[in-house]
Amino acid sequence: SGGTQQCGGTGGGSGGGSGGSGGSGGVTPRVCPFNVDDVDVCNCIPQPSPPPPPPPPPPSQDACPNGRPSSLSFVYVGGNTLTQNQEGKATVSGGAASGPATITCTPKDGGSQSRSVNIGEEFTITSGGSGDLGTETVCVVNSAGGTQTIEVHTSCSKLLRVGDIFGSIQVSCFISGGRTCIRPPPVAPPPTFAGGATCPSPPPPPPPPPPPTFTPPTPPPAQCIPTDVCLGSKTRPGAITFRYVEGSLLTNQQDGDAEISGFASGPASICCVDGKDPTGFCSSAQVQPGGLFTFTASGGRLDTFTSCTVQSAGGTSTMTIHSSCSKPLMLGDIFGALQVFGFSGAGGSQQCGPAGPPVFGPPPPPPFF
Repeated sequence: SGGTQQCGGTGGGSGGGSGGSGGSGGVTPRVCPFNVDDVDVCNCIPQPSPPPPPPPPPPSQDACPNGRPSSLSFVYVGGNTLTQNQEGKATVSGGAASGPATITCTPKDGGSQSRSVNIGEEFTITSGGSGDLGTETVCVVNSAGGTQTIEVHTSCSKLLRVGDIFGSIQVSCFISGGRTCIRPPPVAPPPTFAGGATCPSPPPPPPPPPPPTFTPPTPPPAQCIPTDVCLGSKTRPGAITFRYVEGSLLTNQQDGDAEISGFASGPASICCVDGKDPTGFCSSAQVQPGGLFTFTASGGRLDTFTSCTVQSAGGTSTMTIHSSCSKPLMLGDIFGALQVFGFSGAGGSQQCGPAGPPVFGPPPPPPFF
């Protein structure tokens, strides 16, 4: 052992010496450069015993098992992530940290501590002498990504755990009243064989498929009987009710006076104004698709133009309608993401009926007799 070994192939002729091939029809021997004790020589493949699986990661650990910590360890991970906002007590401001950084942390009890770290390196801050870090600890991270300021609540009145990420630093360990974190055992390096050969690492498992998504269907527009909002006269209504239908649709151009822009979807905040009430009125809560919003004119009747803005996670939609009764305005008209659902005023009031069920395809034929 300890040298090289020649491996024969198929074929060969008569004669030949020990350990080789001879005669006519022999094959060219293969030479394996690895130690014969550590490899399958004839295939030149390292044959180590498979390493044991790594232990599972430790459960999330409370960094305050015995009161306020006297020291905290962090790993510099870069970026700008907040996985634990501590009910609004934790804050992160500034850009996303990247590359080597200088981190200066100042506990509430004083005593700034600076460290120069690379991505993946750990650093530890300790109390300035009062026994614990105090109510909060502020860290300033200076890197190629700019300056990032992080505030962590360390009084233990809010959740603080190993693994929590605040901006570009992640809690990795603690000392609290004599207790410290449970660190996972170190991962053994891969086995090495004579000649420098190492076992190839297995490919990583494929990522799990994304969870299925479901987008609730937009409720159908309310079933409206087209009715003149001005009741065939010049009596302007004093209030108009809109149904939030999402999207961006214009079914009545009002001879060119109606205007829409943008697109809205999902829960939204709706605000409307007119010429006599520039401060307008906004919904007190998010309006769900299919929900209603009523705008009442402060002067007792709508002005010449009424404008509304719908702000949603899916975008912002705006619309302006002619509301002086000199242009057609009917129940059921859709302007952008809003449908005229009802009205009220001196001339009377009316509104659409409830939304009907969705219809799929043409109606069935009549029965045959």
